Amino acid sequence: CSTGYTGAKCTQCKSGYFKEQSGQCTEEISTKVLVATGLHVRNTEIIDLADASFRCTVNQFPTNVYGATGGLVGNTPIICGGSSGGYQKSCYSLTENGAWKHESDLNTARHDAATGSVIMNNRLLLAGGYNNGHLDTIEVVAPNARSKTLPIRLPVAKREACIAAWDTNTFIIIGGLGGNQRSTYFINMVNNTFTSGPN
Repeated sequence: CSTGYTGAKCTQCKSGYFKEQSGQCTEEISTKVLVATGLHVRNTEIIDLADASFRCTVNQFPTNVYGATGGLVGNTPIICGGSSGGYQKSCYSLTENGAWKHESDLNTARHDAATGSVIMNNRLLLAGGYNNGHLDTIEVVAPNARSKTLPIRLPVAKREACIAAWDTNTFIIIGGLGGNQRSTYFINMVNNTFTSGPN
């Protein structure tokens, strides 16, 4: 689906929601955010950044983890890892009826993986984190699929770094605890290579 369609074709497309405006099909940016998990809480709700009166409560998250990693894979929210009296491996997706579904576990239990919600090739990326020491492993997960540990590792084990997609196959890791906190690395998931960025 692309811009230029009118009428019924402007409902929902795989890449997002669209609306008709002045005879053209334009992408509608959602202002709704899923808020789930936290230290000693399991409350889960959807808020609207553009409408303070909007509230939508969904089923509570199954555990009261903190330091979990989550993102929107396609149209499915998924949350993995975290800590709750121990480091967690579990991944949960939010189903259309508002219930949480246990997905495949991570290969390595972790909390405080790099933050930034990076989705690459329709998979949530978890890089680094902590499990009785800083981690250098990278995993990808998706609903209805097994977690996969990538052959490439972070050049320095770290947690609480920032992460962002750079291009289709590359992401950037910025800072974090472990090693030089001002370091940046570009990780290419196809070539299984990394290059150092600016400090």
